[in-house]
Amino acid sequence: PMTPANKHLEYYWNNRDQLALPRTTSLNNSAYFNIVGKIPDYGDSSKLQEWTALYYALIEEIDEEIGVLLRTLGDQVNNTLVIFTSDHGEMLGAHGKREKNTFYEESSKVPLILSWPGKIRPNTKVEEKVSHLDLFATILDYAGASHLDNSDGMSLR
Repeated sequence: PMTPANKHLEYYWNNRDQLALPRTTSLNNSAYFNIVGKIPDYGDSSKLQEWTALYYALIEEIDEEIGVLLRTLGDQVNNTLVIFTSDHGEMLGAHGKREKNTFYEESSKVPLILSWPGKIRPNTKVEEKVSHLDLFATILDYAGASHLDNSDGMSLR
């Protein structure tokens, strides 16, 4: 559900008319053409800015909660493999689409951030394409149990 806390929503909602829209915003010429007749909001760029404001506020809320989690870990963060990822992105009108149901980059490319002070060098980037399938192998590798890995993934270590 796209219901962020008010403290996160206020800034984006009050500035939604300034949020950039993708170059291709006409949902009328997209897979949503039939939906536009039933739900006119799908073809309305101001509604797209509202959806974007809600989405950005949710992202900010997630950022804040991750900070709470890391502060709660305290010194244990040094003994913890922290993994942040998502199951999908959001089209936000790109290519005339919204939601998550396509394989365009905006929908299929998701964050995958691993942190473990002293074990993973800060700002390490893996340029190759990776998959969530690789997480199981990576976790087992860092746990010293890679011999138990029978998955199709490869450790990102």
